[in-house]
Amino acid sequence: MISPTRLPADGTSRARVMCATSDPFGNVATAARVQLTAARGTLSAARPLENGVIEWTYVAPRELSEKPDALAANWRQGNVNAREELSLQLLQGPAVQARVQVDEPLVHVGGRAVMRLEVADALGRPRPGAQVTVVARGGAAGVPVETAPGKLRVEWQPGTVVGREPLVFRAWGPAGTEPARVIGWAELGVLYAAVTDLAGLPVPAQALKVGDATITTDGEGVARL
Repeated sequence: MISPTRLPADGTSRARVMCATSDPFGNVATAARVQLTAARGTLSAARPLENGVIEWTYVAPRELSEKPDALAANWRQGNVNAREELSLQLLQGPAVQARVQVDEPLVHVGGRAVMRLEVADALGRPRPGAQVTVVARGGAAGVPVETAPGKLRVEWQPGTVVGREPLVFRAWGPAGTEPARVIGWAELGVLYAAVTDLAGLPVPAQALKVGDATITTDGEGVARL
């Protein structure tokens, strides 16, 4: 058994692996020497528990792959060769870094500015599928278009007011679907809560019970308490 069955491939996230052993008649087998291997992640030393149960700690690798990590447990005793195979899905974490590049910082009224964004996860790897918004006091920003994994292009058309125009870019996600964790923090005297899945991806439109009230997370998986 593995819990959880999905982890971010960040080199630090952990899962608990447990194996129960029994003889051919279904009786608990004690002192069983089970060998557990993982194709990509790392495993701690085996820890024997009660009733023939053995436990390991699995640590996710840093490298991404389209295939899940394969774990194999082997127990050889006399003529008996027991084998069990499990798999653990490794996912990329959410976008936490963004870099913006402007083709031309001076834009005439009636023209357009082309901006390019590079979005990455916590390990600096390009993060495809991230949600990006552009906030500006004036003018009109187009819809960001992903031209390559983790690379987006967006156009902004200035308004009629001449001067400097600050543009704010926000990148997050992509969104998760299965809530697994709640994270709370205080910022400028306001309490917030965020809901994420097992890979750390934000879960939007998730209901939270706060005292007698029910609140819902926004598109970024955050709720103001």
